[in-house]
Amino acid sequence: MNQVEVEKRCDKLRALIKRGPGVNASGLKKVRGIIAELRAAEYGTYVNEKLGSLEEGFERWFSARKWKGEDDGQTLSHWILMDISKLS
Repeated sequence: MNQVEVEKRCDKLRALIKRGPGVNASGLKKVRGIIAELRAAEYGTYVNEKLGSLEEGFERWFSARKWKGEDDGQTLSHWILMDISKLS
């Protein structure tokens, strides 16, 4: 997978976070699919750690209540976007 393909997947992840938090099974399914594609490219330990962190973050983002935290999800969305930026 080349850098342009990685960036397209990162753009898709950013678009999913912009949909907003809360229960979204189809969104989470898309996230998992994108993450599986990126993992298949075998970029190494650091990228795999970031992908794991992203998956956990999106699981919280697309949950009923876990996304809120103390700041209505601002910190969580920030961390998810930071992890995405580290991939591109």
